[in-house]
Amino acid sequence: MFVSGADDKGHVAWPELLQVFAERNISSLMIEGGSSLLGSAFDAGIVDEVMVFVAPKVIGGKEAMSPIAGVGKSAMADALELAELTS
Repeated sequence: MFVSGADDKGHVAWPELLQVFAERNISSLMIEGGSSLLGSAFDAGIVDEVMVFVAPKVIGGKEAMSPIAGVGKSAMADALELAELTS
């Protein structure tokens, strides 16, 4: 199934995409992507569950891209707090 849910810049238009899913009785969505896609989902406020899988290798570095981009929060007090953590 292909659903066009992008704006004129190629970014996901979350409200429109989720409306199409709702019309098709799709009530959940798993988003797997890079930092820009994940950041846009957080910025849109549509994330209600987070699953993180970390490979057994870390390359990192000062200039490494964060796993989640987007607007983010400017103060720690505004940071998203995860609950019910399991390992």
